[in-house]
Amino acid sequence: MPNEGDQLLNAMLSGDMFSMKLQKVLNQMFVDDAKQKAQNDPREGLHASSILAPFTGVTRLCFREHVLNKFYLPIHDLLAPDTLRTFLVGWYLHLMWQRLFKQSGYAVEVEKTRIDEKWGVYHTPDVIARFPHLSGNHLYIIEIKTMNARSFEKAVELSDPRRSHEGAFKQAQLYMYLTNVPEAVILLHNKNTSEFVTFTIQLDKVFIQPYIDRLDILVQLYERYAQERRLPKRVCEHSDTPRAKRCPMRDVCWVANDAERQTCLRGTLVNPTQRNVSLTHEEE
Repeated sequence: MPNEGDQLLNAMLSGDMFSMKLQKVLNQMFVDDAKQKAQNDPREGLHASSILAPFTGVTRLCFREHVLNKFYLPIHDLLAPDTLRTFLVGWYLHLMWQRLFKQSGYAVEVEKTRIDEKWGVYHTPDVIARFPHLSGNHLYIIEIKTMNARSFEKAVELSDPRRSHEGAFKQAQLYMYLTNVPEAVILLHNKNTSEFVTFTIQLDKVFIQPYIDRLDILVQLYERYAQERRLPKRVCEHSDTPRAKRCPMRDVCWVANDAERQTCLRGTLVNPTQRNVSLTHEEE
């Protein structure tokens, strides 16, 4: 199947300028949709899942980024249209599952955001469900992840919740800890075939404790910056590393001194009633 570049080239060679222009118009619809969502309901504050970054490597957690995000406005670059299309497919598949859980009566909560009183982070389980005819009144965190066929087949072959989708496993463990719901279901959906597989897991307090420790550290770092204007060390070696270029706090991280950051200062600190709008339900 030809890619987007091949399609544009074929259109130019064939003289079909309408098709070439139409493709640009259709791609722009995805960009405009992302801009509108960002403008109407911008994400603020620290989502709890951010603390699940690796402990080593180039993608490891950057405490400096999150401290700056507490006090200064981030700058988010829009993703490319092909990436936006992929994300939107996953968005609608999440919506499909959530509506089915709600319609069936199994859903106790759908996409409800909580603000943790101790750490101030927000978290939004996809679904919290109950299956009375299977397990009585037991509650389950439902963590939904969409995958392409290759990744899905590998996940099924591994048949292990942590190895099949480590991100879903860590997120489910964190949500179980924060909501006091001791069991979770990881639901993996094949975007190519609509097959799905589920894994049921229990809260592992030993596994999740290092990530909870990070939240304790962040609270201390917030206080230190508020009182002493001292920031954690940078993870990036310079402002032009690939990671730094993708960081929403890059502009305020690499200024010469704290005074230069004042133009990016938040008018007020993060809104404690912020709701996560990764999925917006028409019913609401």
